[in-house]
Amino acid sequence: MFFSYVREDSAVADELISLLEAEGLAVWLDRTSIPVGTRWKRTIETALRDSAVAVMCFSENGESKRSNGQNEELNLASIELRRRRPEDLWLFNVRFDESKIPSYDIGSGDYLGAIQFADFFGADKIKNGQELAKAIARRVDELHQLDTARAARLAAAPAGIDSTATVGALSVRPAESTATLTATQSVESRIHELEDMLSTGGPQPRVDRAVREILRPVFAGLQDIDKFPPAFVPGSDSASRVRQMVEGAETYRDLVDPAVDLFIRGGLWGVDYVPVFRRALEDIAATRVDASKPGSIIQPMRAEYLTGLALFPTTLLMYAATIAALREGNYRMIQTLSCEAQLDVSEQFGGVTSHRPMIVGASPYYSLRTAEITQTLFAHQQGFLTDEMLGAIVSGRLRQGVRFPASRYLRETLRRNFDSAGVSSSEYEKLFDQAEVLFSMITVDIKDSGRVHADPWLGTFAQRTAAFDESNSVWSRYLDECERAGGDWLPLHSGLFGGSPDRAQAAAREVRRLTEDHLMRNR
Repeated sequence: MFFSYVREDSAVADELISLLEAEGLAVWLDRTSIPVGTRWKRTIETALRDSAVAVMCFSENGESKRSNGQNEELNLASIELRRRRPEDLWLFNVRFDESKIPSYDIGSGDYLGAIQFADFFGADKIKNGQELAKAIARRVDELHQLDTARAARLAAAPAGIDSTATVGALSVRPAESTATLTATQSVESRIHELEDMLSTGGPQPRVDRAVREILRPVFAGLQDIDKFPPAFVPGSDSASRVRQMVEGAETYRDLVDPAVDLFIRGGLWGVDYVPVFRRALEDIAATRVDASKPGSIIQPMRAEYLTGLALFPTTLLMYAATIAALREGNYRMIQTLSCEAQLDVSEQFGGVTSHRPMIVGASPYYSLRTAEITQTLFAHQQGFLTDEMLGAIVSGRLRQGVRFPASRYLRETLRRNFDSAGVSSSEYEKLFDQAEVLFSMITVDIKDSGRVHADPWLGTFAQRTAAFDESNSVWSRYLDECERAGGDWLPLHSGLFGGSPDRAQAAAREVRRLTEDHLMRNR
């Protein structure tokens, strides 16, 4: 169990810890659990992620300090909460006095204060503390029982049987079989070998072959008509079509998971191998169920929405590579994959040869298309989608949908891949926001230059900060940097915005205007 408090409250914190330990609970404290010489932030982040529950203690002592170590723990805890289902009982708020719970954003439109707190002060202090300890102990026991039952089910599952189950509105599958895990380990070993090649400057042909070998099963899967039918089920209603889109998106996501890991490595260490990753991205964007053969019965049946969905793997890979490249300042990779890489859209134009910059066709608002689809996809990801909710989304009866559901889905679905690459959650969230700000700037520039029609997209970065101070937000700082640096802004050196500071600053001003307009409309 993770336990957070400010140093000035050590005495009262120790009282509560004694009650927790009396219930047999193991308490993780930063003052006793971080070995000398280790990176404390990474250690705290790991402890939070691995803890069965977390207890956050608040007081006037904490309120009076503008800067303290608990603020970092609260920020990391709020990030961890956004990764978990809203109904999961994980965080317990405790007040040591009449202080207020800070307004940290915990996702799904909620703030930290929305979680009910317990008071550990006053006449009922000990009674409340004992009740809290018992409640936490019950929750830990529940989690242990769930883990035990899950392990027993997996051990008892007969080999070779498709045990797909239906939960709520969508079908889900259990954990992979041993055979699948063995294949995954093989892919992981290939990715580690590729890391060595990228970091040691291996010959480009060898890197190209290694990339192709990792992507071989991905290419094969993308052409599987059983997994990715190009038409909706005949006679299906609107809810069924949305369900098919969401299930298709999740299947694409699972299929390209090794490719996501691959493109993250490319963004981090592939600065000398940009052409290899461009070819790979263009090939993945062009690979789908074949509907181009003369006389094919698929061609007239192909649904426009499913055609767009076939580009969802490209969306995932462009995001993954861009986020990783931002970490290393590898803007050449971003320029090449988003602007120079071309998407063949001839099929959408009646066979007339036509191409678009990859960033236009790979936008989540093209591959996922509608708010109904993105709201459903995000709700399914978070585990709170039901048939009733799906019906409300499709019919327009949902009272208050989540803002930027496509952005939220992408942020959460890519998080685990960056975690395995050693990028902390807090750094990942900052890089994700920067990537979407940059995508918005690029699409504004493409539209202004008249090359193609492209609507800039806003994402989770365009939300109010907990303190309602946008001057210190990720998007504001990034745009400020562009406007201040002029011709010295690093992305220009790699050819973004044609190397023109005027074009970059014009795009920055427009994205700022769009973001501020959105914030004004959604006060």
